[in-house]
Amino acid sequence: MKAFWASLLLFGILLGGILCNARYLHRTADYLEKTAQALAQADSRDETLGELERFWEKNQTIISLTVGFRELDRFGEIIVQLRWAHDAENESEFERYRLLLADVTEEIIRSEEFSIKNLF
Repeated sequence: MKAFWASLLLFGILLGGILCNARYLHRTADYLEKTAQALAQADSRDETLGELERFWEKNQTIISLTVGFRELDRFGEIIVQLRWAHDAENESEFERYRLLLADVTEEIIRSEEFSIKNLF
């Protein structure tokens, strides 16, 4: 009987960890989506881009616990390209990479959704 309760406790801890991780990733993805939209405004772009870079440096290791390296590497590359386009004052490239940032954020969300597509 002790084994049953121990198994139930471990299952509850595992389920709690999964739910906390899902909440964290959804909050992170919401922040990233809002930041990608805020980058469209040219007046506060430098500050927003700096916030995004700091956020990514701080949270990358936590996000990497559940998100694949393909998405993480792509996200990091896009941030570097955004900084380059901003510093070079290349508006068309900046917009291109801003849209790619929104796309990779969608991929992060999609990879954590519970769906038949993700199971197989």
